Amino acid sequence: MKRFIIYLLLLVVVFASCKKDNETTTTPEEPANNNITITSNNFAIAGETYNHGIDTTNVDTLNLLAVNDIVDLTMLSADRFDTTKYRDPTDFTSHTDFPTANLAMETNQYIIYMTKTTDKLEVVGVYFAIDTIELSIPFTDRLTLMEFPISIGDSVSDYGTGSTSINVPYNGFNIPVTVSVQMQNNYVINAQEKIATPIGTETCLKEFRTLNTIMSTSPDFGYGKNDTTMSYNYYSNNKADTYVKVSLDADTNITQIKYLE
Repeated sequence: MKRFIIYLLLLVVVFASCKKDNETTTTPEEPANNNITITSNNFAIAGETYNHGIDTTNVDTLNLLAVNDIVDLTMLSADRFDTTKYRDPTDFTSHTDFPTANLAMETNQYIIYMTKTTDKLEVVGVYFAIDTIELSIPFTDRLTLMEFPISIGDSVSDYGTGSTSINVPYNGFNIPVTVSVQMQNNYVINAQEKIATPIGTETCLKEFRTLNTIMSTSPDFGYGKNDTTMSYNYYSNNKADTYVKVSLDADTNITQIKYLE
């Protein structure tokens, strides 16, 4: 039972990485005023795999201020790696629990089911398996991750929630457990900057995002979680996923930087 609840806590950080990370099949031109715009065509392309390096070493000393109009992150070096795959929902047997989804994001631990339109990207639920237990949590209130098109000055504040009930084997008995997730997502696009990383330089929109996740179970086993994450995210309209993600602690110190490879 304890191992099962610990795995449930992974839901707290599931959505923090549910955003962009590799190249698109098109290269939009920048408008005449040099202000870029991100559309749904520049985000999370089904069938694509996005590879990232994650640097956690001495990143708290980095300066995110632009020098000569460029934020220089070319010194980043991966301590570990991460892969995100965007798929057609019907690639997975669990898609029947999320009939409105038209996009799925697969990682090693879970599958996030979403709907993507020209106007927005929404989470409709999440699935993961723990040993012999399969858990699908459909969202009764969808969580808006992005509204399109994205431009400087845009902001979003949205709330999402979902729950499911399952039987968990414990000491020879099946215990009915209700798992609930509540999420509050807030972001603002506050700048446009050129970002240099080990793979090149891109003109990006800079986003500041906070994501609060409350996870609980009934009966209460004492493993509930109320967690808030903060990050700066940089999006280019020449890439189909987050170009750079800078994770922050409660004092806004940098804890890690995840970048497109």
